[in-house]
Amino acid sequence: MPSFGKCELPEDLNLDEYSQVNNDERPEEQTAPGTSPSQSPPPYFSVVVNNSPSAPSTSELATEQKSWMEKLKGISIILKIVIALFTIGGIVTPIVVSKTSLRSAPVSIEKIRCVEFRPMTSDFSDSTFPSSKATCNRIGGEVAFFLNQQEFEFFEDRDHPNEEWLGIFRVNGNQWFTPLGEESPVLNWRAGEPSNLEGREDCVQRRSTGKWNDVPCDSWNRSFSCRIERILNAPSKCNENELKSYR
Repeated sequence: MPSFGKCELPEDLNLDEYSQVNNDERPEEQTAPGTSPSQSPPPYFSVVVNNSPSAPSTSELATEQKSWMEKLKGISIILKIVIALFTIGGIVTPIVVSKTSLRSAPVSIEKIRCVEFRPMTSDFSDSTFPSSKATCNRIGGEVAFFLNQQEFEFFEDRDHPNEEWLGIFRVNGNQWFTPLGEESPVLNWRAGEPSNLEGREDCVQRRSTGKWNDVPCDSWNRSFSCRIERILNAPSKCNENELKSYR
């Protein structure tokens, strides 16, 4: 067992003075509810010590929340300004593209359609439609036809012989098709045409007036022009005698 040092009291200490207490002068004991005076709780039970910081009040919380909302609103405005600057090109961000990404990126190349209407020499001035078509096919073309109004106007803006074959023909009654197998988007009939006399006028001639007439395909005395087109990749350009056509 641990040993404790000896406690010595002073010789002149009179213990009787401390033991004799006047009961009339003793203060009344304060007892806790439900306890007897002999069962009074120790004094430290009646004291609540709270060393923790006091909780913020409702007004303080509201003020702090408002402060944070104003900060977030300011950040949102800054982000919107930055996004707007990027959108309108106000800020240029350097972009590094590797050689690998360039090779793998899809390449879109614009196609250019160059169309020429080539008049044939007098050696073919008296031809049927089948023979005219065969001549144009040998040089990679077709008897003149049009895919849009632009091509038609380009064809008309030059000198023409009195009568000329066009590469348009009748299909299924009164439908007129191009060699591509689709209906012609341009028709320029003269009054009363097409008449389909005797039920055999399945080809088209351009008259000296520029208006069209339906005629038998095996009739003679007609010149023709060959429609020849080339498809090029941009930035190539068409020749002076060609039309840059858009379908």
